[in-house]
Amino acid sequence: MRKLLTISIVTSCTLLVGCQHKLVINGREQWIRQELPALVSFKPTNETAALHVENVGNHVTRIHGHKGFVPLESGQWFFFTSYSSHTALPDLIIAIDHEGMLHASNGHVCPDLILSWPRESPSRKLETINDLVSSSVSLKPGGKGTDRWIRVDHWQQEIPNQRMQR
Repeated sequence: MRKLLTISIVTSCTLLVGCQHKLVINGREQWIRQELPALVSFKPTNETAALHVENVGNHVTRIHGHKGFVPLESGQWFFFTSYSSHTALPDLIIAIDHEGMLHASNGHVCPDLILSWPRESPSRKLETINDLVSSSVSLKPGGKGTDRWIRVDHWQQEIPNQRMQR
């Protein structure tokens, strides 16, 4: 009996972890269609204003703002936009990086984007795109979806096509 209980707990934990990393976009499709063209066409220039990035600690970085351009020390960059609210709809952040790859998270941006890394990891700060995609963004209380970054490059083809079919 004890062995059966242990297997059941492990299975439940595995399912829970799997669910935590699923991106939820229900109710945000129109916003995605609206924001995607500007994200995909974004190309920074020398005059592009950058958001202020502040390393708050060994494992936390604050980006002041909910939308904008973030140049990184490595020469890489990303541009992001977010839709955060205190309603039942899921929050959503979409970022495009210097290589044109799209990343999304259900993290809550209010009023700033707060990136964090596990405490057990070596001291981290935002220097490369890999640092961004390995970070997490806390969900709002009761929020659904993933606090991790998920690659969503396929949205560039799927989302515009869905709009045309309607």
